[in-house]
Amino acid sequence: MALDYKIIVSKNPVFDKCPDCGAIGTLRRSRAHNTKERLIKALTPFKLYRCRKCGWRGYRSTITVTMGSVKALLLYLVLAAITAYIVLFAMKFVS
Repeated sequence: MALDYKIIVSKNPVFDKCPDCGAIGTLRRSRAHNTKERLIKALTPFKLYRCRKCGWRGYRSTITVTMGSVKALLLYLVLAAITAYIVLFAMKFVS
């Protein structure tokens, strides 16, 4: 089994179920109607979606955090801390 260390996992919410009616595969992208919606759409990973079945309209995230991504992030932080410790030790040894 190969380990896949991705920090951010991209997903397509179109295949998610509707948060209102629970239908699967009925979400589609929706256009922003005002400046607030345009800013949220441009500056965050949230995009507007609408349900074809019940008409629900709202934001869904296009990224997801998995347990694997949390483990990868922790691994990178530990490696950075170890590297910083080695560099500090080497700087003290040299001077």
